[in-house]
Amino acid sequence: MITDSSFLISFFEPDDVNHAEAVRFAAQDPSQIFVVPDRVLEETLTAAIYKKGMKPALQLLEKIQKNRQIIVRNSREEEIQSTLTRISQVQRKLSFVDYLIVELSLGLKTPVASFDRQLNQLRQLLG
Repeated sequence: MITDSSFLISFFEPDDVNHAEAVRFAAQDPSQIFVVPDRVLEETLTAAIYKKGMKPALQLLEKIQKNRQIIVRNSREEEIQSTLTRISQVQRKLSFVDYLIVELSLGLKTPVASFDRQLNQLRQLLG
């Protein structure tokens, strides 16, 4: 399952509005692997630094690295190119990272773990 920053932050931040739902979702299948694209990790850490500060952001990074259900995956050049093509085709107002998540999800034939309504709508629209 591909994750976005909204899911990661919700999962690891007890004060997040979606924390309980994220924890419940991950607990449903303890063998479920959550794939975090490298760009999502960058986005997550940037958000954590700006919202919480450097020390909490580094603690979040450590939690991500130690979690057995999470794998950080480097983006490949062909995935970047297919994401750029998808952006040109769809032309919805979403971030590059959101498009990348959708593209990876389609390519790997796996769902997305996200609380981002627009991202989820695009993934559903594209099948």
